[in-house]
Amino acid sequence: MKKILLWVGLGFLMFILLVGITFAVLMALNPIDDNIKMDTISGDQRLAKEILAQKQSEINQMKSEMDSLHIYIGEICFARDSIAEENDFNASLIREYRKTIEMLNTELSTETKKNLTIKELAKTYESMKIAEMQPIIEKLDDHTVLDLYTNISSRNRKNLLMALPAKRAAVITQKIAVSNIE
Repeated sequence: MKKILLWVGLGFLMFILLVGITFAVLMALNPIDDNIKMDTISGDQRLAKEILAQKQSEINQMKSEMDSLHIYIGEICFARDSIAEENDFNASLIREYRKTIEMLNTELSTETKKNLTIKELAKTYESMKIAEMQPIIEKLDDHTVLDLYTNISSRNRKNLLMALPAKRAAVITQKIAVSNIE
């Protein structure tokens, strides 16, 4: 085993010696010129500067695009906020309109009931004689008398006016005439 190690060691030394000799011969045949070294270094620096300038240009372009995107995002946010404010305003209008509709529906329901009641009363007064309705009509306010007058059939309206004292019948007639003009 010692012999083998000795031969391996000798072989290794021979290999290193041959590599050294080959390197020396190559150097003698093709010496490295300092000018070539400088040209290579100078070329590498120039290439590095070009690459650096190109990358800097790309960075500047990206910054410009980012600035444009920031402005665009700002405009979108402003538009979104404006739309949100308009939606809030419209929602409040809708709530107000719903309240108004509810109120008007309530008033309409009340007026409808009132008109039905007045129509029923008008039918009752149509069936009464002047003497029967006179004590009742005298105690009613002018507005109620006017409502009854408009709901009684046209041939029985005279009876309603005849049941009133002459002065009050004249006032009611005047109110009827004025309401027809307007």
